[in-house]
Amino acid sequence: MLRLNQKPVLLKARVIRHSSVLREIMFKNIIVLLLLVWSTNAMAESEFYLKIDLLNREVSKDSNSQRYTVEVKNREVGYEFSYSGFPDNSKQLKERTLSGDELAEVIKYIKEQGINRSITEIKPTDANGPSRKVALSLLLKLDGQTTESKISGNYRIFRGDGKIKGAIIKNKKYVDDVESLVRDLN
Repeated sequence: MLRLNQKPVLLKARVIRHSSVLREIMFKNIIVLLLLVWSTNAMAESEFYLKIDLLNREVSKDSNSQRYTVEVKNREVGYEFSYSGFPDNSKQLKERTLSGDELAEVIKYIKEQGINRSITEIKPTDANGPSRKVALSLLLKLDGQTTESKISGNYRIFRGDGKIKGAIIKNKKYVDDVESLVRDLN
């Protein structure tokens, strides 16, 4: 009878040892999983880079220009805005850090609006009247892909008589979406 009573005790000791080993393995797996998630998020942030240089010029009797330069490395934003023309010239410099949620919203906007596609459109800027001209340069590194876009030319020619001479860019929506992004990053 001693043998019968001893077997359950031995089995119980093995079960206790086995469950503590399982807990230790589960604990290590949880730590590895947390480290993996953290490093993946850190890599995603470190892979994000955006540089935008956008120049809007109005050619008219009240000619002026606005230049936006934005650079986002990971979550750090450098923003510069300059205005020249009537009534006076001005310049604005800002730096800030995006939160994780803000960066996620920026990336979502970029993808939803199709800003993460390369476009090249270079048109002449001659026009027979008042006009708005744009020059856009964009460099984006996102999800392991690099996007480069360059767009320049007349955005609009203002002629009341309808006799417009001069080419107008086709990618106005792309320019508008990038300009909206630039203003949101301010």
